[in-house]
Amino acid sequence: TRIASGCTDLEASALKKAFDKSIAPMSPSNKFHIHFSPEFRELGANNMSSNFQVTKYFNKPYGLLHWMEHEMGYNDKLMSDDKSSWKQ
Repeated sequence: TRIASGCTDLEASALKKAFDKSIAPMSPSNKFHIHFSPEFRELGANNMSSNFQVTKYFNKPYGLLHWMEHEMGYNDKLMSDDKSSWKQ
């Protein structure tokens, strides 16, 4: 799965078209996917100190979390320290 974060509608459309043309045909069993997640660049900016810098690097971990929650069905209970709430 390719995760694309923060794309405009036009960018997402172009990526989807390129994916459908070049990547999807390589997997007749539909094993290749593309997932679009929102922009996470400014995540937490309101909760951080005054020297907080907006950074594109929030997109990688939070894009992955978005994919896990929306496509894989994971929830925040799986991410907690309380091991009793983990799926076995």
